[in-house]
Amino acid sequence: MQRADLDLPRTLGRYELLVRLGSGGMAAVYLARVRASGGFEREVAVKLTHPHLCDDPELVASLLREARIAARIRHPNVVPVLDVVEDTTGVFLVMEYVEGEALSAVARRERAAGARAPLPVVLRVLGDSLAGLHAAHELRGDDGALLGVVHRDFSPQNVLLGIDGIARLTDFGVAKVAALSSSTRSGFIKGKLGYLSPEQVRSPRDVDRRADVWAAGVMAWELLAGQLLYPREDEAATLLRIVTEEPPRVRSIWPDVPPALDDAIAEALRMDRDARMPTADELRRRLLDRAAHGVPVAEASELAAYVERCTGDKLRERRRSIEAALSRRAADLRVVVRGERSAAVDAAGVERTRTELTATTAEGTAGGSRHGRRALAWWSGLAAIAATGVGAAFLAPTLLRPAPSSLPVEPSGMPTGAGRPSAATESLPPAGDSIGSAIAHVPSSSASEPGASSAPGPMAAPRPPAPSRRSPPHRASHPVRASSSPSASGARPALPSDPLDDAR
Repeated sequence: MQRADLDLPRTLGRYELLVRLGSGGMAAVYLARVRASGGFEREVAVKLTHPHLCDDPELVASLLREARIAARIRHPNVVPVLDVVEDTTGVFLVMEYVEGEALSAVARRERAAGARAPLPVVLRVLGDSLAGLHAAHELRGDDGALLGVVHRDFSPQNVLLGIDGIARLTDFGVAKVAALSSSTRSGFIKGKLGYLSPEQVRSPRDVDRRADVWAAGVMAWELLAGQLLYPREDEAATLLRIVTEEPPRVRSIWPDVPPALDDAIAEALRMDRDARMPTADELRRRLLDRAAHGVPVAEASELAAYVERCTGDKLRERRRSIEAALSRRAADLRVVVRGERSAAVDAAGVERTRTELTATTAEGTAGGSRHGRRALAWWSGLAAIAATGVGAAFLAPTLLRPAPSSLPVEPSGMPTGAGRPSAATESLPPAGDSIGSAIAHVPSSSASEPGASSAPGPMAAPRPPAPSRRSPPHRASHPVRASSSPSASGARPALPSDPLDDAR
């Protein structure tokens, strides 16, 4: 799968690919955005090699060479390279994004309609692109010597028409630098078929700037004639025509072409490079010489209006694609942010629980031997008190059962023990100490007072039986009752002591 099929948007390093702008045999170009601090954003063009070529050392070398050359050329008619990045996907270039369209697409549209671009606009485009080409030819090294740069792919595909009314040259990927002897492998033709010079076809290594002048002459011929100079149907036939046939004059296709323009283009297309126009700058001046051909050159605003008229719909569709990609990016970011927040909350909860468990475990480890036994003693004491009360509640009905009628009667007519508490009753604790004591200790009636009636009243409490003088041994010796009996001062019973209290 080629990178032209990448799912967008996609991030490469700090660059976010949004829309594919075009694709060639070696690489694809994407519109991307780069973000920086303070909310700064900038649109750039990212050039990516196709995956099956990423390991090609010659291609990697050409990309790096393109970056070095374009970075050195500082000219308004050359698209600058801003960055070169190497990562796991390979090497890619970051260039200034020119909002507009390639000259090839505009010219193809005109040919399909059977028309030609306005001559003033053509002159403006040729003048700008030739100015950028001459700047590359004149590039010098740090020592001031010419580097001998040859673009070798000067063609309408590599001339970008911006909506700002400026034409710019791009793509130095197959450029040759005379100072680098290893920049070209023998036997490999660099450049697009229809724009190759005769010397490029015969000997690819034996080229100089005049090969680019030939390519510029072909481009000018096609723009003025409104058709291709070399049809591309048969590659072998095209190469043969380039090296054997002198190109026809423009006036053979367009009789009304100004003679000065026809002559200048013919001089750029001389098969003998020694007889050919020597520099791109001379061709530019000849094409823009209004005094010679009497045709005005379009202003930047006129070129901008022409680009808008030819490509406005396509540019608006591209802008909609960019907005759709940005919307998808925003939606993906919202999903990511929600996921990160949820993960953060979960992580915080897990960490908080882990911290609490760690603290609890540490506290239990540090103070478990003392506080654990102290808590156990308190709970044991409370359980003993509750058990005593429950036991007393079960014994109370037996203690309070009414005496049988066969009990002996004292002379006063009252049963024995009536009117005075028995020994068992005296041994019960006062009311309020526990649930059992509240049930067992029943207040004596008014019959205990002298002169009271011996018959119990309707609300009188039942009289307990006269138990044996001897209390049950298990009640007298119950350790909990003994430890929980009230003191003489009426204080509440003490809980079992903690053996560690003394150690503190």
